[in-house]
Amino acid sequence: MCESDFDPVEGGISDGRVDCLLETTLDPVLDAAGTSRNPEKALLKVTVCDPACGDGRILAAAAGRIAKRVAAAREHTPEPSADAVRRALRDVTENCLYGVDLSDAAVERTKERLRHDCGAPGAALDDRIRPGNSLIGTVPALIDAGIPDSAFKPADGDDPKFARSLRRANVKPAPGQRTLFSDTRPGQAGRLKRLVADAWCAAFVWVKRPDSPPAIVDRSFRDLRERGPAGVLPETLKEIERLRDEYRFFHWHLEFPDVFRRGGFSCVVTDPPRDTVDRHEDRAAFSFARGSGAYPDCAEGLGEPGVTALRADHLFAERLATIVAPRGRAGCVVPAALATGPGGRHLFGSLTRRGRLASLYGFEDQSSLLTLTGDESPAGAARYAFALRDPGELREDPGRAYTLTADEIALINPNTGSPPAFSGRREAALVTELYGRVPVLQDETRADGNPWKLRLAPPFFRLRSDSALFRAPEEPEDGDEDAPGPGLLPVYEATMIKAFDHQHGPPRYWLADPSPVAERLEELGWRWGWLCGWCRTARDEDERAVVAAFLPRTAVTESFPLMMPRSVPPFVAGLVAAQSSLVFDFVARQKLGAHPKIRPEAWKQLPVPTPRMLEPHLPFLVPRVLELVYTDEDLAPLARDLDDDGNPFAWDDDRRAELRAELDAFFFRLYGIEDRVEAAFIVESFPGEPGALVLDAYDRMASADADGSPYETRIIPPPGRGPRAARD
Repeated sequence: MCESDFDPVEGGISDGRVDCLLETTLDPVLDAAGTSRNPEKALLKVTVCDPACGDGRILAAAAGRIAKRVAAAREHTPEPSADAVRRALRDVTENCLYGVDLSDAAVERTKERLRHDCGAPGAALDDRIRPGNSLIGTVPALIDAGIPDSAFKPADGDDPKFARSLRRANVKPAPGQRTLFSDTRPGQAGRLKRLVADAWCAAFVWVKRPDSPPAIVDRSFRDLRERGPAGVLPETLKEIERLRDEYRFFHWHLEFPDVFRRGGFSCVVTDPPRDTVDRHEDRAAFSFARGSGAYPDCAEGLGEPGVTALRADHLFAERLATIVAPRGRAGCVVPAALATGPGGRHLFGSLTRRGRLASLYGFEDQSSLLTLTGDESPAGAARYAFALRDPGELREDPGRAYTLTADEIALINPNTGSPPAFSGRREAALVTELYGRVPVLQDETRADGNPWKLRLAPPFFRLRSDSALFRAPEEPEDGDEDAPGPGLLPVYEATMIKAFDHQHGPPRYWLADPSPVAERLEELGWRWGWLCGWCRTARDEDERAVVAAFLPRTAVTESFPLMMPRSVPPFVAGLVAAQSSLVFDFVARQKLGAHPKIRPEAWKQLPVPTPRMLEPHLPFLVPRVLELVYTDEDLAPLARDLDDDGNPFAWDDDRRAELRAELDAFFFRLYGIEDRVEAAFIVESFPGEPGALVLDAYDRMASADADGSPYETRIIPPPGRGPRAARD
């Protein structure tokens, strides 16, 4: 293919990612065509569509790939001559390429590029590169069902009362009742079919006010289908045509009938716009996506409370899945957060459950390449890779990519169905095995999925909105920064807390009136004299990505979400110990990154042993947790609940390292890490940790398990009996 003089659209997909996208979408289609009895004929029947074709760069790249295969089939060699490729390019351009764009200028640029790059200056492309709105159009199944009531949900600018009256008027015939539809002939003229489709779409974008033209409701829609333009009022017909022109409805089955008689396009590939479809600024697309039934997965997200916008690339991803042939492939650029946004989460979950997801490659710039299969060629396990600098890493390091089935994703992230962003194949296999042995903290898809009877409490205070309630410390007296005055509660933030250390930093603020804390805890039914939770955001200087901790019964901000399990304190000590372990942190890093923001939905999906799993081991766990956390009198209520009435324990760095190493080693064993190589692999991923201590304890525990003998600690005095600090 000759060098193009068309520059890529600024900010568009790079050539490397275009190649990667075509490798995952188009190449499998070409491979299948190449196995037919007549490869040349089969290859020239391949149809490739870009529904947001822009400047035509992706279509031109696809043409080059198809042309080389066609030329190779003609010359019976994998490396055909340049002349053969040029001849094949012209044939491909005239037979295989389709495109749509909302911009007339983009459509013309695409046609110019294809004629130039593919050496086909006179190619007739007007019937296959078309202007229109790829996202607003209907299909026969939706038309046959009539106008849904959801078309009359009021949008910005509508009169809600009038919209309700239209909905009441949208009466459909009873099941089995003979209607005007009964006589509709399948051989309607093409112009009437298009008018009917336009009318159906117009119902969703019609301005619903008394001063608007008479709206299309189901009865008038059926009259239009039966009688043609004479079946509706002239002003209604005029408004349908006006809305058609304004929103550029595009009905795929009518625009490309030959393609859809064969079930759809062989390959659909695009770099869609990154626009936001907002209910206020893009009323038509929002209303259509929410109520038409053309986007059932994205519409679920739009139905969530408070959701008023959706990304256009989410809609394009769902559109691709509907216009690709049953044995075809589709792919597009999507945001890295495809599976976490309201619309994307439902879309991703649906595609995964149906086996439609073939691959998802995420890049450091927060974009991803998504590849889908047709309905009749489910992928089974999908291929994933994340945090890539460029697609070349997939070839240079095959271990970066890994596969997961829909069942494995449901095991790892049952609540959101989102793909975990593992750093590589080995990590993915290890974490998946862990989830097979230890469940998530709270599985919202199961009736018995909350074994800790856990409640995650919303924050008591927010720094920005509640700052008027806080008091900054006065000048400290005698160096005592922690006692600004009687009756004040310290306001705890994540920056004050590290694992097993609730006094890592001094408080910045104090609460003058403690009563809101007491009232809120009473509302939540929390009767204990202490709190527990986790730091929402890890800091760069933290050795661990996850910091779970006990706190005094005090004020906390949104940076430290609270856990409120309905369990007695010894079990809660085991819970916090598990969430402070190396193996738990390893899983969190693999799923969320090195310094993640750990929101409640992510916290619930981290693997935590159940109370039943921990119960036999509480005599081992509780003394170690007690000695690590009870280093100040303010946690005396917790110590009493753990049956200790002594002074706080003295802070001894060496002894604390030994205690933590034994806990880390224990949880390796409890999580089923019985291969020392895997244990060492996890330990070595934490260079700042005392790995030798952990592995030494691990080896001694493994030896004791092998002998059937109890584990004997080397810590003297034993855990829970360490030196105490004198009371002030």
